[in-house]
Amino acid sequence: MQGEVQQAYTRGMVRALLGFAAFLALAAPVPQNSFDLHARYGEPDVQRFAIRPDITLTVEYGDDHRACILDIRPRQAFIQGFLRRPGSISKETSLQLLDEVAPPEVRGKDTMPLFSNQFESSCAGGTSGISEHAQVSLGLNLCETPVTVQSLRVSFTRPACERLTKWIEH
Repeated sequence: MQGEVQQAYTRGMVRALLGFAAFLALAAPVPQNSFDLHARYGEPDVQRFAIRPDITLTVEYGDDHRACILDIRPRQAFIQGFLRRPGSISKETSLQLLDEVAPPEVRGKDTMPLFSNQFESSCAGGTSGISEHAQVSLGLNLCETPVTVQSLRVSFTRPACERLTKWIEH
């Protein structure tokens, strides 16, 4: 009787191992690089770039395949831990990056200059500016001296971006 139980157990383990091996064989051809992913799923609507060793730019594209939202932040893990303190960027670097990724001629004439509208709550704060073709927002860390930037966001106001930026009002 005990021999039959042992054989049944062994058959069950063999089936489980064969099932796992079959799963691994089927999972192997999943695309693993950018070229394979583009070929399989088409062009992305969001991309993330390392624009400095410690700074990333996430771009969300509109229906016209041009950038609608540019989000610049200190580099952090894609899936963030709860205990990790977010990094920061100097104000000067943030403004240089703003002019690099969305130059003034692309943003258009300022209707409300950056830093003319500022808010704060404890250590967190922010400022925003509006121009003809974009809204710029900076998330600030007011507890650091000098004040640093935790996020920089440019939202373009083209018709192709409306579904992504419908909350922007002029």
